[in-house]
Amino acid sequence: MAQTAAGQIWPHLPHDDGRVAKQSKRTVADALWPSLSREAKAKEAAQARWDEWRKRDRDSLLRNLRELNARIDARLARERGG
Repeated sequence: MAQTAAGQIWPHLPHDDGRVAKQSKRTVADALWPSLSREAKAKEAAQARWDEWRKRDRDSLLRNLRELNARIDARLARERGG
């Protein structure tokens, strides 16, 4: 098994090469400008989709409630007019 530089310098200390490899996947640009990172852009896109879905569902509910209220008003007007 190939040793890392840290393993050669401090062989008596436990270390996890997998954890170190996972930590080093971020780029310098991600560290300097976290708002422009891929993760931030993905979260922003997901939030935008979620907001779009919520707006579509809210508009649909509002439209259906208005139609229902119009039907109820028409029915009440027919019953009163008789």
